Amino acid sequence: MPTTYLLPCDCGKKLPVEAPQAGQTVRCSCGQSMEVPTIRGLAKLQQAKQQEVTKAGSRWGPRQGLLLLGAVITLTAASVSVALQVKANADYEKFTPTGYEFTEEKAERIRQAYEKMSPAQTWREWGDLRSRVGRNSTPTEKKIAEVILYRDEQVAMYQRWRYVTYGIVALGVMLMAATLLFTTSPRAAAKSSKRPPPNRKRSP
Repeated sequence: MPTTYLLPCDCGKKLPVEAPQAGQTVRCSCGQSMEVPTIRGLAKLQQAKQQEVTKAGSRWGPRQGLLLLGAVITLTAASVSVALQVKANADYEKFTPTGYEFTEEKAERIRQAYEKMSPAQTWREWGDLRSRVGRNSTPTEKKIAEVILYRDEQVAMYQRWRYVTYGIVALGVMLMAATLLFTTSPRAAAKSSKRPPPNRKRSP
């Protein structure tokens, strides 16, 4: 592993540099540009310890922190959404009285039965339904109606919270996308700071 030297800056910080950078210009985080000494000059500088080099070259930074935050928000909201859906399904089955489960098979049977009715039978069925709407319900029927109403309210509440989790998932995804689009990785920033400035020829 090449030896890393610490190049002091006027601001008090020390930039890690290596022998291949001799003669190049590097930029400190304070904004000051400094020229890396020659090989002989580097030998006079303080050598960096392995821990300091690892810390200086770490890839972790605000960019990675924002990406992690966005991922945590997205995964947490998605997990809550799944849990709400499972809870809604469980409550729907729990609070649906026996014989009142409305499935596609039942809907198809009812549809076929009404299609086979004559106009007169359909009219009598409609009149029977109208008469049953206004009659007094039995205690059992009232209890069943209350259970079904409670079930529907619970399922609707879970669905509303799921809409909230959808929005949170969208925010997490947008945070990660914005971080990737508008921030620079520490490695790219380090390469940019180590890149020597272009040679400009002065006009005579």
